[in-house]
Amino acid sequence: MRCGLRSRASIVVESGEARETHHFAVLLGYGASAINPYLALDTAREAVQRGQVRKKSLTEVDVVKNYIKAAEKGILKIMSKMGIASVDAYTGAQIFEAIGLSQAVIDQCFTGTPSRIGGVGFAEIEQVVLQWHAQAYADVPVLHPAEGGAVTRAPLPQIKLDHPGFYKERAGGEAHGYSQRAVHALQKATRRRLGRSLAIREVDAGSCNGCELEIHALNNPYYNMHRLGFFVTPTPRHADVLLVVGPGTDHMRVALKKIHDAMRTPRTRIGIHDNTTTPTAVRTRAGTPYSTRTNARR
Repeated sequence: MRCGLRSRASIVVESGEARETHHFAVLLGYGASAINPYLALDTAREAVQRGQVRKKSLTEVDVVKNYIKAAEKGILKIMSKMGIASVDAYTGAQIFEAIGLSQAVIDQCFTGTPSRIGGVGFAEIEQVVLQWHAQAYADVPVLHPAEGGAVTRAPLPQIKLDHPGFYKERAGGEAHGYSQRAVHALQKATRRRLGRSLAIREVDAGSCNGCELEIHALNNPYYNMHRLGFFVTPTPRHADVLLVVGPGTDHMRVALKKIHDAMRTPRTRIGIHDNTTTPTAVRTRAGTPYSTRTNARR
């Protein structure tokens, strides 16, 4: 690109590490014209060979087609969120912000990409790559000469790789914010505080219809929020928490006060927006805050 030759060539990426939709989106976003995730495709074929697919009628060709179709749909979903209608417009657009990469890596590999918090450098990345390589090839047998001088290789052993826990929590794997320990601690604290489940009354204090829809969608059985001891209630007298979303403007103070006064004690208020996290957004006309117990702020 610095020499003005990028438009005269295509970049075809052949990688064993690309496996997720985000990986493909990043590669396309930084200029790849085509991607060959050979290891992911081989893994899909091997799943058929070992009988690890639920639908036994699927062939190796079928699972590869399904994987490619799922990856393409994921990329289209990412593009649609950005308002981009074609892959050509997305390719090379570099509409990303880096999280967890040092400035040296950004300057060398992702020039021009914003990175506000910094992170790992080439040395840390090298350690991860070498660690994964050592785990994969730790028990691979070496070539040895057989009778007559021919070189043979013993059958490769079945190597069981560690599960890093990227998608599902695993003991010794990557830490998750919604880990079992965190959920159990939250349930225990809730029951200790209230002795029962926690009812939430959500109020939209401004132009935040998306927030309101998402919060009310948590009542959907798909999210199963009840198992955590939480549910959204439409009536203030049944609520333990007043959840205020959107900008807390002056004209909403009277309504918020009425809702708050109708709640049972102890009362807790949570504000999720710029103004709702400040005491001035939730004061009565007399100037006294009407949250009596806890002022939880984002």
